[in-house]
Amino acid sequence: MKSLLLAGAVKNKFLENKFFCYFLGVFIIAEFIVCPIGDFPLNDDWSYAKAVIVFNEKAEFNFGIWPAMTLASHILWGSLFTKLFGFSHFILRFSTLVSALISAIVMYKMTLKISNNKRLATLACAFLLFNPVYFSLANTYMTDVNFCTLTMLCFYFIYQFHATGKLWYAFLVFLFSGLLVLVRQFGVVMPVCFIISCFFSPDRTINKVLIAMLVMAGVMAILKIYEGYLQRILPDNPTYKFSGEVSLLKRVFWDTFFLGFKDKFCSVLLQVLIYISPLALLPLPGLIKRSGFMKTSVTAILAAALAWFVFSKEEFPFHNIFTNMKLGPEVFYQSLHNQPHNVSDVFVKIMNVLKILAPSVSLWVIFLLILNAKTNILRRKINPVVICLVLVALGYSFMLFITESYFDRYVLPLVLTGLLLFSYFVREWRFSFSLALLPLCVMVYMAVSGTKDYFEWNEKRWAAYRFLNERCKIPHRLINGGFETSCWTDEGYLISYSYLDIESVNFVIQFDKPQENFKLLAEYPFQRYFPYKKDKMNIFVREGNIKLYDKPSSKKR
Repeated sequence: MKSLLLAGAVKNKFLENKFFCYFLGVFIIAEFIVCPIGDFPLNDDWSYAKAVIVFNEKAEFNFGIWPAMTLASHILWGSLFTKLFGFSHFILRFSTLVSALISAIVMYKMTLKISNNKRLATLACAFLLFNPVYFSLANTYMTDVNFCTLTMLCFYFIYQFHATGKLWYAFLVFLFSGLLVLVRQFGVVMPVCFIISCFFSPDRTINKVLIAMLVMAGVMAILKIYEGYLQRILPDNPTYKFSGEVSLLKRVFWDTFFLGFKDKFCSVLLQVLIYISPLALLPLPGLIKRSGFMKTSVTAILAAALAWFVFSKEEFPFHNIFTNMKLGPEVFYQSLHNQPHNVSDVFVKIMNVLKILAPSVSLWVIFLLILNAKTNILRRKINPVVICLVLVALGYSFMLFITESYFDRYVLPLVLTGLLLFSYFVREWRFSFSLALLPLCVMVYMAVSGTKDYFEWNEKRWAAYRFLNERCKIPHRLINGGFETSCWTDEGYLISYSYLDIESVNFVIQFDKPQENFKLLAEYPFQRYFPYKKDKMNIFVREGNIKLYDKPSSKKR
């Protein structure tokens, strides 16, 4: 009887949220297609994997000189899974996939609460999870997905706190804000924005502000205690920047900010507007009908002109993740010497059109929403959750501008926040869901095929490396297989920069011949899907060096 009741309850839940369940089914199928199985690191996650090993062996957060972030929550999450299932890079990637699913579920619940539209909530989740950058990172042990998941949990419980006023939700905001700041220091913006949002709460404002201040104090205490611990345990000259070194009163701080703003603002805004543009299409027919010909035409021209003026000289999408997915130079010796392997002129032209068209659509919809809301905006109550979302976007952007490094993956929290804000502001409009299907299908194809390619050539690269190192007993210092192979196989804990040149090595693993004094030793063919073509990873040996008689097999996976 109980089993029948349980089955009935599950069936009812499925029917209530069938669109979201279908979306999760598509995501699971996509993961089977990618098949992210393999015991090798990807991108920077070799560093975080080493940190997990150190934590499992010594119970300490000693992540060496490479990471510039707090990293503790990320290490704990990976350690939990490796304790349960044993250490491997696949298990660490699996932990990130679980985190991505949690993020999708919480985002669906949050978007459903602020929009009261199940299809809209499902599409918002889909545009995040199948964002090519996000999807690729969900199949690694990088920190970005965990940061987004914790950000989403903070947003959800801030919403619940404002809706109910219950202390339990304030505690959960504190808990997940603390975990957030222990992934990256950027997380400090969350409790600050939580405090400010409480000033806009319509009920019990003083109590809520005081509670939010306690949350802020607790989070800052966690950060200070942890940084004191790091100062004792990290090696000399780490990349990590301690919060005590940052002062708003110093001129160098503001010089850094304005330089970062100048260099990064257009790139950050471009990527956010591109990635929210599919969601912006949903209310467009209704907005056009309501606005009339004159408003629609003027705003369209203004949006296109503004997009052209601001973004025409910006480069898209050739940053960290898209480069890994083979749209640009390899993350090998080639990339440092401007030797692209897989650049498509057609793709570059399409991207040059997209970087104007997509922001134009987003800006056009924003302009139309403002014009149609102008007459009654003063009569509306200001939603404290919306205030929090806007402030987090501004605060996170501020943090981006004061940091030295910048990659495309850093904008994902802004994309997440932008999708939530759009879902809130377009909730009252009639939607044309069919308009979103084409861009969603394109995103799914790029995300799945690009990530699959990334795994294919990494598997071949590591097979080539293991052939040389394990079968032929070639020391790793004589092999340049790129960034990840050099760093992961470093005999010490610190990073090796040997991947920057090939002068000191006898073997190079990459796609194209590095120099005239190298010859082809072995090939590892594979099928590429983005674009669809045959490709191969190669081992090159320095001429007159070592003769290998036993060449590796070039079988496909």
